[in-house]
Amino acid sequence: MVFINLLIKPFYLLVIDVSVQNKLGPEKFGLYASMFGLCYILQIINDLGINAYNTREVAQNQSSIPTLSHSKLFSKFLLSGIYVLIVLFTGLLLGYGQLELRNILLIALNLVVLNVIFFLRSFINGSGYHKIDGLVSIIDKLILIPLLAYFLFVNASGSDFSILQFILCQSFSLVIALLFALIVVLKKNISPSLSWDLKTTKACITKSLPFALVVILMSLYTRMDGVMLERLLDDNGYQAGVYAASFRLFDAANILGFLVAGLLLPLYSKTIKEKGPLNSHIHIGLKLICFIAFIGGSVLVFYRAPILNLLYIDSNDLYYPVLMYLGLAYIFIMISYAFGTALVANNTLKEINVVFALGVLLNLGLNLWLIPIFFAEGAAIATLITQGFAFVGQMYFANRLLVIKWSLIEILQLAFFGLLCAIIFYTCAELWSIYWMISLLTSIILCIVLSFILGFWRKSPINSLLSDKF
Repeated sequence: MVFINLLIKPFYLLVIDVSVQNKLGPEKFGLYASMFGLCYILQIINDLGINAYNTREVAQNQSSIPTLSHSKLFSKFLLSGIYVLIVLFTGLLLGYGQLELRNILLIALNLVVLNVIFFLRSFINGSGYHKIDGLVSIIDKLILIPLLAYFLFVNASGSDFSILQFILCQSFSLVIALLFALIVVLKKNISPSLSWDLKTTKACITKSLPFALVVILMSLYTRMDGVMLERLLDDNGYQAGVYAASFRLFDAANILGFLVAGLLLPLYSKTIKEKGPLNSHIHIGLKLICFIAFIGGSVLVFYRAPILNLLYIDSNDLYYPVLMYLGLAYIFIMISYAFGTALVANNTLKEINVVFALGVLLNLGLNLWLIPIFFAEGAAIATLITQGFAFVGQMYFANRLLVIKWSLIEILQLAFFGLLCAIIFYTCAELWSIYWMISLLTSIILCIVLSFILGFWRKSPINSLLSDKF
């Protein structure tokens, strides 16, 4: 199921979502990206960490699911209503017009449905039905991909494809996914019940808040760029569309980051609980992450032009530096997972929230300064600096609180691998006159061989973890 997720979600982002932007054009898609970013940033109001908290509680108390869930379900309905009102009010404050507010409302309702699906998945996953949960997680994309493909490539009126059609297609696929999730929880007898107890509801939200703060802060400093580009610049959303084109690739590559964090979290948690060798496990996780980060970042940096030209019909010189800076930011955010995941496993959410809160302020200030001067490129520079700051902050707290010991050989090994990856990719991309896909594949193969030469995979317990998950 992990492999299916790795196929379906990147395929949607890099084929279907790209085709939507090509059909709509950078201006219209930039406007959509701005509206979606606004709804996404505020989405945490729709959850406040209840889903993450509920998954853990259900796993620990499977025999008491109806008792556990009734206050949470009411909380979800209450928060959803508040969320929609706040989104619309914020849209009015930001100056969106009537049509934009209609689309914002529909996007917000889609995210409400998606959040209810996540809530139902927390019962499915917490009850141990992991494969079914994996299927539920991709059912909306399995419906959305052929539906959008029809409107984009088959239907004769595809040239009139609009933002509204795009949003409604998402609505249809999410409703079907919600019905599927409901059927699963009803058939497995793990369905939540609904009742209202104000005291219990308040306690539920209070317990969930630590989980929520991490998410809302991270959402803010990773998603505010598109909103600020579209609102600060009077260009009909063009620069927001340019930024969205590169951010999509950043987002697709980051799927691997979430996967690795999901692999490392149980390993770190178990090691901390059993007072095992956390230091060596963090080093192992860091090697795995650096392997992905340096190769993935090099792909985005050194092959930015041919990749963007392949994907986007409107690609031009304005696109290329944006992806270069986001490619460098990708390296920082990936390596941050090694330290951030360890802090989460150690339940040190306060320190992570401090780093992310400062990251939000830094990103806001940088965007206000750089966007009016450098446009989409300025937003990408802001993202790079912010991700670099978040990386340093998480590394600092992880080293201070978890007392991680480093050897000079290990540091030099990782630095040497990163440097050689950059040299290999630069040589193949810039100095080798051959079709770019061949040189790209050659670069990746050479870096993989290099990782074995440097002993990245020697006697590594991460191998058994990977084999268990895959």
